[in-house]
Amino acid sequence: MQGGKKELLTAAAPALIAAILERYGQLRLRACGSSMFPVIRSGDVLSIQHCTAEAVQQGDVVLVRNGDGVVAHRLIEKQLHDGESFLLTRGDSLWDSDAVQPASMLLGRVAAITRNGRAIHCPVAATLPERLYGLAVSESTRLSRGVRALVVSLAAPASRTTIGSANSTG
Repeated sequence: MQGGKKELLTAAAPALIAAILERYGQLRLRACGSSMFPVIRSGDVLSIQHCTAEAVQQGDVVLVRNGDGVVAHRLIEKQLHDGESFLLTRGDSLWDSDAVQPASMLLGRVAAITRNGRAIHCPVAATLPERLYGLAVSESTRLSRGVRALVVSLAAPASRTTIGSANSTG
């Protein structure tokens, strides 16, 4: 697929998902990323059900619009400001919560997960050991990227040669 068409499809994804959920009440999406590891893993198929902000509860995994895309994160808190509902979400393997979003960004709730052809009926809350494991995996990934960047930056000057540096006298 050409770059322009792919970008158009990505930008249209939240609207398409919203339209399908509104019309049919459910859809399935393949997860990618590690922000909900180990409860949701990259490659899992998520069964999403249409729901309202009033119907979701703390601990549910919700699908919300996120810029030009969508994200499935755990609902940490529902807030009410000046009569308007807001949602606070966070990935299980992330330290920080997402920015508070208007409830209108809610697309649906994850009702089931299918992994390797086997149904996991309800996306249960991560236990403390699972959350710590997810955070450790997330941090190790971040650390390995940092180490890789450091090695590349240290190796780059050593591979360069400056003309005349070997014969400099002072």
